[in-house]
Amino acid sequence: SGMHMQVNGDDLMPGSSGGVGASQPSSSKLHSMRAYGNSKLAQIYHTRSLTRELMLEQNNKSSNSSSSGIVKVISICPTWVATHIAGSGMKNILDLFAFDAEDHGLTSILYAMFHPDAGGVKSTSTYNDVPLYNDFVTNSNFIDYLKRVPFTEQLLALDQPEGLRMGVSWVGVSLTLILQRFFGTVGFADPSIESFDVEKQDALYGWSKEAVKPF
Repeated sequence: SGMHMQVNGDDLMPGSSGGVGASQPSSSKLHSMRAYGNSKLAQIYHTRSLTRELMLEQNNKSSNSSSSGIVKVISICPTWVATHIAGSGMKNILDLFAFDAEDHGLTSILYAMFHPDAGGVKSTSTYNDVPLYNDFVTNSNFIDYLKRVPFTEQLLALDQPEGLRMGVSWVGVSLTLILQRFFGTVGFADPSIESFDVEKQDALYGWSKEAVKPF
């Protein structure tokens, strides 16, 4: 989800208490408002760490391995889809503006599943020495256009106050709801700058693997 742009990943770092900040109780209104964005950035972090782990395993296999293919892990952003999980209060608005859950709302899922370039190297360039992959799919390219608006990227930068970043991101997702139908092109997109932070990706992924061990 594009809502991952609300947060910078700090809440997802394991702390001395053994948990991640996003899971800790807090009376802060901003803390609770960041919960959804944190869950979406966490998905991207897990996707990219798992991709590196799978690629390493594949590279370590012998040439006579019986494995017939490589597992690819992709994140998707369907933008606004009329699934009605938000309850009756949002139903009329979603029916008016959002993509149909049984029509265009499915395109990002199908694109990620069947496009031959999904999970492949995006280009020869890197971001902070991190390879770029086709691992984030959206069914509306409106967000890409929105990010080209002057100062948008700066307002979503790491050093901006939390409240300002939250406000800017909500303006963006609200505009997306209204205008996404005019930019209904499915394809690979670039998520937030923070999504490329390998240290944060691996820290959260390592914590998650330990957390699920008992199960």
